[in-house]
Amino acid sequence: MKTLDRYLVRETLMPFLLALAVFTFVLQINPILDQAQKLLAKGVPLGTVGYLLLLLIPQALGLTIPIAFLTGLLIALGRLSADRESVALLACGVSPRRLLRPILVMALVAAAADVYVLTSLIADSNQAFREITYRFLAQQSEADIKPRLFYEGFPGKVLLINDEAPGGGWKDVLLADTTDQSKAPTVFLGEGGRLVMNEADRQVDLYLTNAYQYAEGANPESYEATVPASGSVTRLSVPADAVFGPGEAAPLMRGNAEKKIAQLREEIREKPLQGMPPHNEVIFLNQMFSFPVACLVFAPIGLVLGLHTRTEGKLAGLTQGLAIVFLYYAVMTQAEAWTKGYYSGTNAAELWLAGHRWPAYMARWWPNITMGLVGVAALWWRSRPAGASLPLRWPTWLRVSRPEIATVPGGAPGAAGAPAEARVAPAGTAAPRRPPGQALALVIRAPRFGLPRPRILDTYVSSRYLRLVLLSFVALLGLVYLGAFLDRIDKLFKGQATAGLMAEFLVYATPQFIAFILPIATLVAVLGTIGGLTRTGELTVMRACGVSLYRAAMPLLFLAVVWSGILFLLDDRVVARANQHAEALDDVIRGRPPHTQLVAENRHWLAGRDGRIYYYQLYDRANERLLGLSVFEPTRKAPYRLLSHTHAAEVAFEDGRWVASRGWVQTFAAADRSTHDSFEQRELSLESPAEFASAQVDAEVMTYGELRDHIAKFKDSGFSLAEQRMNLERKLAFPAVTLIMTLLAVPFGVTTGRRGALYGVGLAIVLAFSYFLLTAFFAAAGSAEVLPPVLAAWAPNLLFATAALYLTLRVRT
Repeated sequence: MKTLDRYLVRETLMPFLLALAVFTFVLQINPILDQAQKLLAKGVPLGTVGYLLLLLIPQALGLTIPIAFLTGLLIALGRLSADRESVALLACGVSPRRLLRPILVMALVAAAADVYVLTSLIADSNQAFREITYRFLAQQSEADIKPRLFYEGFPGKVLLINDEAPGGGWKDVLLADTTDQSKAPTVFLGEGGRLVMNEADRQVDLYLTNAYQYAEGANPESYEATVPASGSVTRLSVPADAVFGPGEAAPLMRGNAEKKIAQLREEIREKPLQGMPPHNEVIFLNQMFSFPVACLVFAPIGLVLGLHTRTEGKLAGLTQGLAIVFLYYAVMTQAEAWTKGYYSGTNAAELWLAGHRWPAYMARWWPNITMGLVGVAALWWRSRPAGASLPLRWPTWLRVSRPEIATVPGGAPGAAGAPAEARVAPAGTAAPRRPPGQALALVIRAPRFGLPRPRILDTYVSSRYLRLVLLSFVALLGLVYLGAFLDRIDKLFKGQATAGLMAEFLVYATPQFIAFILPIATLVAVLGTIGGLTRTGELTVMRACGVSLYRAAMPLLFLAVVWSGILFLLDDRVVARANQHAEALDDVIRGRPPHTQLVAENRHWLAGRDGRIYYYQLYDRANERLLGLSVFEPTRKAPYRLLSHTHAAEVAFEDGRWVASRGWVQTFAAADRSTHDSFEQRELSLESPAEFASAQVDAEVMTYGELRDHIAKFKDSGFSLAEQRMNLERKLAFPAVTLIMTLLAVPFGVTTGRRGALYGVGLAIVLAFSYFLLTAFFAAAGSAEVLPPVLAAWAPNLLFATAALYLTLRVRT
């Protein structure tokens, strides 16, 4: 390799690696954190969690390698232009086509790596992740079910245990089946119980010992009660897919994302024989090669855009790279819309070419064809002998002309009076006397009072910082939008979603995106600002003038507090409600049942302080009315069975008392003897309306004050509040992340500033990933009650604040 070739490769390699880390981190951080918290909460070993998280990375690499190559190339060439090295190369007669040679070599290497990732690594990694994850989910045991806490992990069923058995399992178990909403729940009460995963049949088995069964009869006057034989065992089974979700019951079956080339080709041959179009398989097969070819397409485009005579620098290269990527995927989206079509025939050749205007296999190649032609044309224009780029000038009629003002020496500028310098009396000249008869004027200056205003230093540092915050925020937000869109693009062309529905989903998901991106943008901006002041020597000058690092960083700390306030308001008032809308829209887009989240405050069950258990289908808070109420009163000693079951179609709170209508009471004087009493209206002794109202509140959409009051009211309800206490503390702990990141970035910016902005970006990614991973780990520990909620919520902030304090005390201020 020639010296010039080695120089370009060396300048491009580090930006490429850093861009690859940034883009992969942004696209995969949410799935990684979700999976990490879920696995840690299940007690999966930390080493296994780390291995599983590594298995998630390849599915992003297939997309980010071409993007990172383009961005790294633009950043490297932007640095050459900022230092005027591009001018020197062009002046020495080095043609852009000469520079294309090492760039194409790098593009080929990146393309080869991308081919390996797409054809082999992604399929194996995804399949290994699914298999290992299922095995750990299948190991769910009775330890996940806590005593005296309602558990609704099984669809249509609620489980409540009073205690854990010494040798394993449970004591005094209540299992209610609420599948049939037209009747009162069917209830099983057993002296003991266990939960066993049946991997062979892929189902969850619940075993109850000496279980009494109670159910409403076929007519209003009948009631069915089953007395168990001594030592009998009752088994109830739940399908695994109902517990873990569709598709998880058969994790060994590979989807398109887990198939390799031979398997996709087999599907393409088999589907037409079954009367189904192999459109998706054709697209998956072709994108294994079209995405790597994009590296070669980006080579001339990056060369033409990066090799200029302007001085924007590296961050401008990052912005240009994202703009080109958005254009590439916009063309791909339109091309896939052209190739998608419905076909109901059976001819294999027609199925292969099924589409509106173009064959299916062209869906992933149109962006390469169109942008490749543009890149070749632009390179030809840039390589002309004159070396001039494509002229883009404002039309003459749009230009704004500025009037010129001529100053006459000693006279007037134009026709006005004498300039200021002509009116100043020469030194030593006596002041003009006051004309006769003119009164004296007494001028009194009053002191100025007002709020402290920023100094020039504050304005200068803040302006640099705000520019970097805005640039980082917009770039990262655009990247997150791109990842969310590409994750759902196949649903758009299958007709499951419209462009308007997709846009609405992105609008409601934006608050969550902002809450995730703002801390990272803050970290990047602080590192870039302090690093830039260090690299240019301005920070040294400030120290020499008596301005410490603490004083120079004051505006950054002030703005970090502002960002913390914005994050708190966003998380407290906006994010939860917006996420509910976004999840509902995502369910529609993906064609799955409406999203239901199993929260601790079950909205239909309540454990009374006197041991009674309440079930109701609906509570009307405005009118203080219960519909479909059942009250179960179990015994407090062996054998564990019901003493009574009261059911009412409607119960209203009137004049300080509960009045039930259209109901009955089944009383069990003995295990095999009971009485039935029906009524049209009767007064019942129940919990207060406030207790039922508290169970109807969704803690996820509460403000800080509402959630705090809710926890205080709900502490004796029989539900676990560990997760709610964690959420309460995190509402205060998470917004402080911008302040913590700023404190940590200031000393890091001083020590790494001379290495350039890219080192700052790479460091920001490492720090942000570490913080979010620790947050997921401690959140899982707090939800599982391994750590107190306060400590679990604030532990990441405390650890990073300690590191920031240590580094700040060691850096030269």
